[in-house]
Amino acid sequence: GEHDVEGIDFLILFVEYLSKAAETRENFEAFNAYLNRFLFVHGGIIRAAEAGEEKEKEKEKDEEKGGRRVAQMTAMKEAMQSLKMNQHAAANRLKEKLMKA
Repeated sequence: GEHDVEGIDFLILFVEYLSKAAETRENFEAFNAYLNRFLFVHGGIIRAAEAGEEKEKEKEKDEEKGGRRVAQMTAMKEAMQSLKMNQHAAANRLKEKLMKA
């Protein structure tokens, strides 16, 4: 959906926080609960960032604001890729622990 410029910055920070939380290997259940809710609420903007749809929309708008939005979408996409890798690694570590137990 539509998000203001400052709001997207906060979403990017939260994605980075989730990525670091996945790396710590602690509170895996809480991490997944926050991740689930985040994706449920903000899935639209994440899908737009991943698909690059915002770039097309912003071409029609003010260049300075549009340029910042494109940069934010790129940052969001990169942050989500990092989160995805860290989440998979954390899930694999937990799976290995369970297999050994």
